[in-house]
Amino acid sequence: MANVEVSTDKTSAVPIETPAINSRESELQPVANEETTPLAESRPQVKTSLRSAQPSLESSVFKVRSVKWSDAYGQIRESPIILQNENGPCPLLALVNTLILSTIPGQESPLSRISTTRTEINALHLLELLGDLLLSSRVAASTDVNNVLSLLPSLHTGLNINPRFDGTFEESEELALFRAFEVDLVHGWVSNPDNSYVHNALMKAASYEGAQSILVAMSELSTILDKRGSLTTDELLTMECGRIIEHFLNQTATQLTTFGLNFLTDLLLPGSFAVLFRNDHFSTIYRHPDAKQIFMLVTDAGFSSHKNIVWESLNDVTGSSSLFFNGMFIPSDHVPTTTVSIASHDSDYALARELQMNEDRAMALEEARREQEEETRRSARRAERQRAAQLAQTQTSQQNSSSSQRRETTRRPSKTHTVYAPYFQEARDLLSEFQPGTPSAPSTSGSRQSSTRHVAASSSNKRTSSDKDKCVVM
Repeated sequence: MANVEVSTDKTSAVPIETPAINSRESELQPVANEETTPLAESRPQVKTSLRSAQPSLESSVFKVRSVKWSDAYGQIRESPIILQNENGPCPLLALVNTLILSTIPGQESPLSRISTTRTEINALHLLELLGDLLLSSRVAASTDVNNVLSLLPSLHTGLNINPRFDGTFEESEELALFRAFEVDLVHGWVSNPDNSYVHNALMKAASYEGAQSILVAMSELSTILDKRGSLTTDELLTMECGRIIEHFLNQTATQLTTFGLNFLTDLLLPGSFAVLFRNDHFSTIYRHPDAKQIFMLVTDAGFSSHKNIVWESLNDVTGSSSLFFNGMFIPSDHVPTTTVSIASHDSDYALARELQMNEDRAMALEEARREQEEETRRSARRAERQRAAQLAQTQTSQQNSSSSQRRETTRRPSKTHTVYAPYFQEARDLLSEFQPGTPSAPSTSGSRQSSTRHVAASSSNKRTSSDKDKCVVM
């Protein structure tokens, strides 16, 4: 996990060969042998491009508040602070306030044009000052200034930020805005590596958007499990990972963990500033050089009349123990009853977000349940039709088998008739010899004729012998 070092020294970047244009005098008196650069040429185009990109920038007006506070060197400073209206563009205000407070006393900056006596300023003017700061500062040679200028309006319309559970962010074009101004964007929604069971699941998801993808996959696998009755090993692992992630998101609805809070405290250098991303909200935070504690700048417009409230401590993940402090980091004796703390606001937002997520999940489960019931009914109807078809097929097969057996029985001769048929025929032939007046049937075989002659001869001999016996008696 890479640590990001936050520095209040804005002169550490690599210089480019472009003269600084910080005053009217430098614009009127060009430097000798100065060559025209793309940055110098693009300066007059900043205001025109911003106007064309967002026509409503002029109508978006914010209050300006002057605060006195003690910097890292113990010096009392007075600085203008841009206050956030309801549903205001917090990325723009957080970046501007961070740049104002982190500017070293005596260092020239276009943002120093914002007077402490000023009461209002519009979004167009703020973006123009950021454009001037970008063009007049000594940015790194790798910075694509034109690309950053084109991204400036997104500070007003919204940024696409995807926090990773290792304390970093998924790379996006919007991160170039903060890098260009040397402002660190941080978050405390960090997984504790000591809890390997949860940490491994979150590392598989990697980021918040990755976690949402796994939750969607888990919901789909639940439906598949109801239909199929089983899952593969990889699918079971995805289901288990989804359950762990869902529990983690419910337990950290404020998008800040205890480990993450300690991570931020160690990450920020004493006396340094950064922009904290939490619950889609951007805040200016400060690491106190002596107390080793993180404070959030109070920018809610409801605090504009409370000069003794400048900072709010970031002590825990819920904000239940947060306190208000004045500009000297002394606890404020008076806490307004008409407003709520930033941490409490984040907690309320987190609670509302959790309730909305629970409601969305309940609706999704109800829809999945209805689909499952309908699928069960369709499956039952299909099974009933299949059973009816199988029963009809079985009955038809039995009927065909019975008919075939009857036909076979009719065609097939009896076993007795088949075996003794030749003997029956021979007996009939012999009987025909002893019936008077009945001619013997012609024989068709030699053996049968021989048998007939033998029987006839025997009969003749018997008659002759009988006659002889009769003569003797007489």
